[in-house]
Amino acid sequence: MSASVKGDLRDEERELLLVIAAGNVQEASRLLGCKDVRVNCLDEYGMTPLMHAAYKGKADMCRLLLQHGADVNCNEHEHGYTALMFAGLSGKTDITWMMLDAGAETDVVNSVGRTAAQMAAFVGMKPEGGGVPWSV
Repeated sequence: MSASVKGDLRDEERELLLVIAAGNVQEASRLLGCKDVRVNCLDEYGMTPLMHAAYKGKADMCRLLLQHGADVNCNEHEHGYTALMFAGLSGKTDITWMMLDAGAETDVVNSVGRTAAQMAAFVGMKPEGGGVPWSV
């Protein structure tokens, strides 16, 4: 399957992004089974489906995308954000841990020189149930 180009989405991939926003995991699973859907497709901003799901705080969707081979370290976003950064911005520690467990790199900086930990601290992410996913 061909490499993704920013904004070059197939109809099924556009539908996948809508389904992610709606939180319909069953429909997302069906779409991910289509041969024309690239799990690491890029919207016009360079966001992957995993980035969308992480930012929207959709843990089940993130899990599904990772099971389908989503690249947790994709760094094509127009401002250099990664899925881990979007997880931090969502304020959802379970998604942050999921990204870390999937091998997310913690030392990547975005276009303004901030790491995922700094972005999470900016939005006031606090650990649920103890433990800190990273140090600032």
